[in-house]
Amino acid sequence: ERFRYPVLSHFLLPLALALLALRGLFHYGVYQHDKHTDDKAFGHDINSVQIYYQRALLRRSEKLGAALESILHDEFFQAALRAGDRDTLLQRATPLFKQLHNVYGITHFYFTDIARVNVLRVHQPQRHGDTIDRFTTLSAEKNGKTVSGLELGPLGTFTLRVVAPMRDAKGLVGYVELGEEIEEVLHGVQAIVGTDHLLAIDKQFLSRKTWEESMQRLGRAAVWDRHQ
Repeated sequence: ERFRYPVLSHFLLPLALALLALRGLFHYGVYQHDKHTDDKAFGHDINSVQIYYQRALLRRSEKLGAALESILHDEFFQAALRAGDRDTLLQRATPLFKQLHNVYGITHFYFTDIARVNVLRVHQPQRHGDTIDRFTTLSAEKNGKTVSGLELGPLGTFTLRVVAPMRDAKGLVGYVELGEEIEEVLHGVQAIVGTDHLLAIDKQFLSRKTWEESMQRLGRAAVWDRHQ
C-alpha cells in the first residue's frame, strides 16, 4: 500500500501531460482544418468575384457598343455634329437618352468634335466646350476604332465608357460616347462575398474644384476635408 501513490503519481503525471498534448494537437488540427477550409472558401469567393466582374463588364461593354452603332449611322446626328449644332443634337438626343437610361441604365451620352472638344453632354447639357482627354477618347482618336474602358469620373465614381469615331460620306465628324456607372456591378460583388464593402479613392486622383462643382450640381454636401 505504501508504494501505491508514488507509483500512481509516476504514471499519471506523464499520462496527463500526454493527454494535454494530444488535446492541444487535436485543437490545433481542428484550427488548421478550419483555417484551410476558410482560406479555400475565401479563394473560391475571390475567383468567383473576378469571373463575375470580368463578365459583367464585358456584357455591359457589348450592350453599350450595340446601342452606339445605331447612333453612329444616324445621318441626322452626323450632320448636326459636323455643323456643331448643339440645339439640334440636344433636341433629337434627349428622348433617346431617356430611353437608353430607363431601359439599359446608360448614364452618360457625349458628342465630341474632331478636335476632342465636347459639343454636347446629353446627360448634362449645361456643360460643354471642354477638351476630352480621357484615355478612351484618346485611344479612339489614335486607332480610329471603337474603344471601351473603365475610367474614374470627377465624383470619384467608376464609369464604363465606350467611345467611337463618327463618320459621314466626307469622313470623320467627331466622336460619340456612351457610359454606364458600375455601381450595380459592385452590388453584385457584395452579393457573392456576402459582406459589405467600401470603395475608397485617393484624393490625389480627383480634382477638388471639379468634384465640388459636381457635388453642388447634385445637391450634395461637398466637404473635401471630411476624411483626412
